[in-house]
Amino acid sequence: MTPSELRIQTLLDRAELTELATGIGNCLDARDFAGLADIYAADAELTLPGATCTGVTEIVEVARRNHEIFRQTQHFVTIAAIRPEPDTARVLANVLAALVTAEGGPQLVASRYELRAVRTGEGWRVHRHLITPVWSLPDS
Repeated sequence: MTPSELRIQTLLDRAELTELATGIGNCLDARDFAGLADIYAADAELTLPGATCTGVTEIVEVARRNHEIFRQTQHFVTIAAIRPEPDTARVLANVLAALVTAEGGPQLVASRYELRAVRTGEGWRVHRHLITPVWSLPDS
């Protein structure tokens, strides 16, 4: 690959990796839990406080269970860093989730996403996802 082609590929990779991170929140907010299967690798691992899910099917079910309890959600995702390599990448993102309970009570939850992505025949997919809570309001 020429230097120009390499730069273009790096920009394309960064754009696709950004879409992976923001796509998680978009799927959750749209309640398109099945759409997460296009973001995570089949053998992906998701680590949440107190639990680890293995495989895209389990990740989809946990996402559904954890988000269907809210009347509405809105995730704001800001990319903090993207480190692509030829076939793997690290993505760090800050996430602010506004959650509205069935009773109408609002909650804000801030967390950090640490994603490890792999390049597949279908494009980049999340292989490892660590969610680390930072703060919430009201305090929990």
